[in-house]
Amino acid sequence: MSAATEFLKALQQRRSIYSIGRKPLSLTNEQVVALVQGLVREAPSAFNVQSSRAVILFGAQHEKLWDIALEGMKAHGVSGDALEAAKQKIASCFAAGVGTVLFFEDTAAIDELKKNVPAYAHNYDSFSLQASGMAQYAVWSALAQAQIGGTMQHYNELIEADVRKQSSTCRRRGSSSRSCRSAPSRPPAQPRTYIPDEGRFLVKGL
Repeated sequence: MSAATEFLKALQQRRSIYSIGRKPLSLTNEQVVALVQGLVREAPSAFNVQSSRAVILFGAQHEKLWDIALEGMKAHGVSGDALEAAKQKIASCFAAGVGTVLFFEDTAAIDELKKNVPAYAHNYDSFSLQASGMAQYAVWSALAQAQIGGTMQHYNELIEADVRKQSSTCRRRGSSSRSCRSAPSRPPAQPRTYIPDEGRFLVKGL
C-alpha cells in the first residue's frame, strides 16, 4: 500500500469521540505535548506568518477550563433545562477527558503581516483561520492514530475573556477552538456518512 493511501486511511480514523474517560493513554503527557508542538509547527500558513498558537492543558488546569465554560454559559443567559443538559455534557464528554488543547491565532502576527504586505491585507483574517484549521486537523488526526479520541468544540466568546485572565499566553490571541482529548470509552455510535461525489468534484482533461 502506498504512503499516500496509508495517509488517507489515517485521516479516515479521525472521528468525533464523545464517549471518553481517563483510561491510560498510549502516549505520556510529555509525548502529547511534543506531538502537538511538532504538528502546529509544521502546519502551513500564508506568507509563513506562523500565527497558530496552542495551549495544552492537563489535570486541574484542564478541569478548570470546563468550569469556566459552564460559568460562561450562565453569564450568557443559559439556564434551566438547557443549562443542566450543558452541565451533563461538559462533565461526561469534555471534562471527563485527560486534557484539552486550545487553539488560537495570534492577532498581533496577523496585524504585522497586514502592515508589511498590505496588498492582500483584506484576506489575512481568513487566511489565518485556514491556517488554524489545518493545525487543528493535523493534531486531531495524529492523536486519533495514537488511539486518543476527542471532539472539537467552539465556545469562543463564552470563555475567551476568562481564559485570557488565566494565562498571559492567551492575551494577544484571536478566536479559538478547543480539542478535548482522552482514551475513547466507545467507538463512534454511527458510521461516517458522505454527501454524493456528484456535484462535489469537477475533473477536466483526464
